[in-house]
Amino acid sequence: MKADKTETMNYAQLGMAAMLPGMVHMLELMQAEVDRFRTQLAALQGAELQETPQAQERRGSGWPADPVERSAEAQRRQDLAKQKRKIKAANAKRKASWEAQPAKVKKARLAAMLAGRLAKAKESPVVKLEKVA
Repeated sequence: MKADKTETMNYAQLGMAAMLPGMVHMLELMQAEVDRFRTQLAALQGAELQETPQAQERRGSGWPADPVERSAEAQRRQDLAKQKRKIKAANAKRKASWEAQPAKVKKARLAAMLAGRLAKAKESPVVKLEKVA
């Protein structure tokens, strides 16, 4: 089936008419964004620009540019690493003492912990759900 020229023109008009509201909406959004941008630019140009001191700048690595601040940051990171090592050593010591216990002692201790949890669970309120027809 071959479409004649008027039928093609009708489809073109329908397509343009369908696209027009969306295009107008986008123009309004873009104009609002341009106005907001111009307002911000005017405010920035009217205000005095404050230069940030070199001590507040950071390098690409995230470290401060100021040598004193770099030293303080390095010390902070070292202290944090030392704390983490102490925690890890304490956990390793506790794990080693647990593994050194005989199987009977481990079983008894786990049973006591489980009994405590079960007793606590019995004290807490229970919600029963019913099926709705």
